[in-house]
Amino acid sequence: MKIKSLMYMLVCFSSFMFFTACSDDDDNGGGGNQIEIKKLSEEMIKVRNYAPKDAIVGHRGTAFWAPESTEAAYRWAREAGVDYLEADLQLSKDGIIVIVHDDNIHAKTDAMQKFPDKNTGTADNPKFLVKDFTLAELRQLDAGSWFNNEDHKNEWRASYAGLHILTLKDLVKIAEGNRLVYGADGAISYIPDDQWNGNVPGLYVETKEPRLNPGQDIEKKLYDELNELGWNIATKPSTDTEFYKGGKVNVGNTNGKVVCQTVSKESLATLNKQFQSKVPLCLLLWLDPNDNGYSMEADTPEEFAKWINYGVDNGAQFMGPSIAEEITEGEGSSSTYDDLLSGWRSELMHSSGMYMHPYTFDKVKTMEKYYQLCEGMFTNIGIESIKFYASKGKRQGAPAPEKATDILVRLGY
Repeated sequence: MKIKSLMYMLVCFSSFMFFTACSDDDDNGGGGNQIEIKKLSEEMIKVRNYAPKDAIVGHRGTAFWAPESTEAAYRWAREAGVDYLEADLQLSKDGIIVIVHDDNIHAKTDAMQKFPDKNTGTADNPKFLVKDFTLAELRQLDAGSWFNNEDHKNEWRASYAGLHILTLKDLVKIAEGNRLVYGADGAISYIPDDQWNGNVPGLYVETKEPRLNPGQDIEKKLYDELNELGWNIATKPSTDTEFYKGGKVNVGNTNGKVVCQTVSKESLATLNKQFQSKVPLCLLLWLDPNDNGYSMEADTPEEFAKWINYGVDNGAQFMGPSIAEEITEGEGSSSTYDDLLSGWRSELMHSSGMYMHPYTFDKVKTMEKYYQLCEGMFTNIGIESIKFYASKGKRQGAPAPEKATDILVRLGY
């Protein structure tokens, strides 16, 4: 959109005119078109700064060293010293917030064996949806044994078999230094983790897409449950501003203890309204022209501007663009997305005042490629990210990591 008059410029004083001719890596710059980019207000910058600069976000805890989103993955990430435990939120049939990434849990649980009647797909293409299971039923599933495969043959441990699906409350308790105890009747209790090293990471939670839980208002349930657990800074702000204390992670005790993320514009607007613009929010970006409403339709400055401006208008202080993992022959990666961070893209997004938390870093050479373009990273290999940032003189006061396998041994895996 072009600014046509001084009066309009005054009305849009919070906007930034980006000239796409400055594109430095391809021709998507558009030959000098002017694009209006809105900027964060002073209050939004204040909330943005609740989160630590150069934040390390433990993606699903770790998707490399343990079965993702399980107690083993989150205990490992906490002990490793990440700033945030990242989690995907869905609702069970009885409305409880659970930590599961895939809406179809067939591949990563034994749902077929335990609850064959819940298959809403076919014999050849089974579909077991989280929303069709009560919490009690989800707790019965084995969410760890699937990890015993060729991709993780060097990381697999027999103790991963039988790991359970977690709730939001479980995750908070793990972040606070506890571990879970499962009673014979299925009841869950929490005890201090005797292997806890003192780190208190924050939570980086994703409400995903409203279409997964239509009409259930997961954003309000998130607000209410965080309130009950003492982790909602909209109602219980913290006076602690130190991200690291005594060489330990302290993010979970600050106003940056929770960052909410989503790919959904609808969910972002709902989160902002629900948390009264007081909690850090991140709008995730990925490219899929066939997923209208949940992803970018094109890799162009104009399309970026739409998402940036929507983010600013609806309380986002962070953007989470995908990156293209650096892979050489014989290597694998969980990050096979488009590069939505390099060149003019980073410049355009940063012109709003938002910080970048891209996903997902699985290799040190990828960190080297992108780290100067962002203020944090989602990572499956938290310890390598910690060591990388330390080598660049970042995250002063943060803990020095143990060896990854030593942590697993210490934790009893």
